[in-house]
Amino acid sequence: MFTLSKNYSLFQKETLVVLTTVFILFFTSVKAQNEVEPWQFFFGINAVDTFPTGAVGSGDLFEEFLTIDHWNIAPYPSYIGVKNYIGAGFSFGTRFSFNSIKQYGDTPASDNYYNVDGIVSYNLNTLFKGKTLMPFLEMGVGYSIFDEQGAGYFNLGAGIEIWLGPKK
Repeated sequence: MFTLSKNYSLFQKETLVVLTTVFILFFTSVKAQNEVEPWQFFFGINAVDTFPTGAVGSGDLFEEFLTIDHWNIAPYPSYIGVKNYIGAGFSFGTRFSFNSIKQYGDTPASDNYYNVDGIVSYNLNTLFKGKTLMPFLEMGVGYSIFDEQGAGYFNLGAGIEIWLGPKK
C-alpha cells in the first residue's frame, strides 16, 4: 500500500498523482528515435543547486557544486519532455521541469522553480553507426522562473542514449 507523508502539501499530492499517471501512460511507449519511430517521450527527476557561489564573498564559481547536501532534489518525477526526429540526425523538442526549493545553501527556504526549454538535438550516431549507444549534442533556449523572478537563457548539452531493444 502506498501512502503520502503528511509533510506533502495538497499541490504536491496532486502533482504526484498527475505525474504518476503520466508515467504509467507513457512507460510502455518510451522509445528511441529514428526514421521509423520519430517521437520520443522522456521523464525524470531534477535537482536544483542553489548554493551561492561566484559572487564577492561567496567562494569560487563551482566551489560546492558536488556537495549533494546543497541540492534541492525532487522526490517525485519532476521533468518531462518530448522530441520529434526531423531527419538527418536532428530532433526538435521541448521539456518542462519544476522543483520545490527547500534551501538556499544552508538557509531554509520555501520557493518554487519552473523551467521550460526548446531544444534541437543532433544524433552523433549518424557519424559513428553504433548499435547500442547513441551519443548526442543539443542546444536550445529556455526560460526559468525562480522565486517569482524569470529569466531566459541559452543552453548546450551532450549525452548518450542507450537502446534497450533491437533497432528498427
